Amino acid sequence: MFCVNANDILSNRQLSNQNIDYKDYVYQLIRNIEKNIGLKPHIVINNIDVGNMFDMILEFEKDFQRKQYRVRERYKIT
Repeated sequence: MFCVNANDILSNRQLSNQNIDYKDYVYQLIRNIEKNIGLKPHIVINNIDVGNMFDMILEFEKDFQRKQYRVRERYKIT
């Protein structure tokens, strides 16, 4: 299982040592995990706030689903 925070998707979080898009960075991490264990990890998007740019989260999710990954959603409880 690979967890991604919805806020990182929305802010396109950049790490100081990486100059790539957050989605591409996550994909690289997942591919490395996949190579090491031989299985596609399930992706969980945590902290989703439906009222806060949900379409951007949905786009991220659909991109990984097109690559044959199972994606689950966990919503922010207020």
